[in-house]
Amino acid sequence: SRLFVLELHNRTPTKSVIQQLHRNFQALEAICERYPDFSNCQDPFVLSVYTSKSTMLAARKRVAGASAFQSVLKGIRFAFSNDLARNFEEGWLDAQGTMAGFFSNK
Repeated sequence: SRLFVLELHNRTPTKSVIQQLHRNFQALEAICERYPDFSNCQDPFVLSVYTSKSTMLAARKRVAGASAFQSVLKGIRFAFSNDLARNFEEGWLDAQGTMAGFFSNK
């Protein structure tokens, strides 16, 4: 079991998406600090789902190039909502755009 945040972005501006992704990791970190014995704090995920492929692409590229995300890149997954409807486990991309299933942690 893993701790994760799932967020749906419905045509959200990329700047807002990036800020929210950062806040999500801060929230996960705060949970783990508050509950140090919580076993699910090892490598948490932030799952970022989009209804717009162009917004997903822009957000993914910004995250991949942002120094603020370098330490948590392996825990971020991006997906287009229609791709998840077809295959939830395999419909995810990492920040570099490589297929990265939900349960893998490259």
